[in-house]
Amino acid sequence: MLMRTQAQRKVYPKCSITQLPDQMLMSIFRRLPRYAILPATEVCSRWNSVISGSELLDSFTLRIDLSLVDENSIKAYAYFLSRSNRSYRKLQVVIRDHRSFVVAVMALRKFGRNVTDLSLTLDHRCVYPSFMQLHFTRMKDIEMGLEEHQQMLWEQEIESYDRCLLLIAVPKEKLKRQSNLWQEEAKYRRIEEIFLAFMYRQCLQLERLRIKRVNNYKDTRTKTLRYVGVEMERLQEMEINGTGLIVLSDAFLLKKLTVQGVTSGRPFYAGFPHAFPLLTHLEISDDMQFDNLCLWEISKRCANLEDLIFASDRITREGFCFIHRLTKLRKLSITLTGKHPDCRFEGCGALPVENLFVCSNELRMETIQATLMQNENMKEFVIRTRRCIEYSMLYRLQHIRPTCRLTYTLITV
Repeated sequence: MLMRTQAQRKVYPKCSITQLPDQMLMSIFRRLPRYAILPATEVCSRWNSVISGSELLDSFTLRIDLSLVDENSIKAYAYFLSRSNRSYRKLQVVIRDHRSFVVAVMALRKFGRNVTDLSLTLDHRCVYPSFMQLHFTRMKDIEMGLEEHQQMLWEQEIESYDRCLLLIAVPKEKLKRQSNLWQEEAKYRRIEEIFLAFMYRQCLQLERLRIKRVNNYKDTRTKTLRYVGVEMERLQEMEINGTGLIVLSDAFLLKKLTVQGVTSGRPFYAGFPHAFPLLTHLEISDDMQFDNLCLWEISKRCANLEDLIFASDRITREGFCFIHRLTKLRKLSITLTGKHPDCRFEGCGALPVENLFVCSNELRMETIQATLMQNENMKEFVIRTRRCIEYSMLYRLQHIRPTCRLTYTLITV
């Protein structure tokens, strides 16, 4: 048994901590400050077995953020990562340059098998893709500090990830490189794709995934990729924020998907053989290719969808008719952009929604009235439009459906 320090003898003068029952041990750990919990592996040999099944481990998040100033940060991170005995379930990884990639790979290889919540930030504001290209042309060229045999196995492993990434249902003519800036970024983009495939392979227990991509410029071109290999059997929530690539795996248990960036339209929803069977929350914004066919795919594949939030300028009345096929839909938020959009539900079936939010430049009174009359389940109807609606007209509309709260906001910008 390890010797206790003088401070530990004062806290536990009559009993060894290794002799305490599990319930009492957990009660003590809950009352200790955070700095006292972290070195507890040196005190209690049962720490890992006790803590792994408790809720205490869920409260700690390991943040991997390499400083750009310290040149010895990689060695320091490698030292502390190799000595860590904890099985972290939550990770925050920030990648800013080529050295950050090395640290991120080390962290995922060390803790990936137990991670359930991962937040990944790809920050390109500090360095340009051409600068990063000077350090390595592919991810397998990263100097991992391994022996020759281990380095060879690492390169073979990365090549297997590269083969698992397939472009889904996007014609090659749509991926033409139209600018030098995009060509520069394309050299580096493949490294990101392989890194995400590496992340999928390492984090087999992942339940929540957030990917944020930060750029100095806005790139509206993207590729929708499918990762073919080990399925993300436990992934339930996924959030993608920022323009750029999107890599998805066959996540059959996915219930919440948020995409705040650019996708490639219908291939994103139709490219998977069994896409989103249990999805209940879907939020899509800034998708220039979101059209009626996308809504048709959603209504066909997402039978359990309860919340649908999207913004588009290509939806017509035919597209709105697909929404009524979602029988379990309870919340619908529609933001129509463009010069003269109008949300038309006339001629469509009754919507099962309880909360409806519509934002449009032009919203006719006939549309509002028809929506209130044919949707008996609505409890809240929020309207945002540039067209001024008189209060007397709002009063009449409210009396059409007294059980539905009608809210109107005038867009002044």
